Amino acid sequence: MNKAILSGNVGAEPQFKQTEKTAICNFRIAVNDKFKKDAPPTWFTITTFGKSAEFANKYVKKGTKVLVEGKIQLDEVEKDGVKRLFVSVIADNVELIGGKTDAPAESNGLEEDKSLPF
Repeated sequence: MNKAILSGNVGAEPQFKQTEKTAICNFRIAVNDKFKKDAPPTWFTITTFGKSAEFANKYVKKGTKVLVEGKIQLDEVEKDGVKRLFVSVIADNVELIGGKTDAPAESNGLEEDKSLPF
């Protein structure tokens, strides 16, 4: 099974592209080591497609804390005769976590009944 669950902060504004077939959104997150407080963060490139890409484009901003679920993908790129490996995550799910954001809350369609005592 190839499944990754990451929690981190977005390092730059997401890059969104709408193709003829689907929406694509890429962004990078910095993940801190839970046990080594002084260790530098590990950076991951996150790629989302479809509705998740549209969500990320609308709500994910630089500095946003996110939870990402997806699969790990290794990409090998050769440039000037030098091969490099890049680790990225193809996200199935992106959620905002943490504190208040500037983005408006989406309604779930339920109205609050103010007459209830609780």
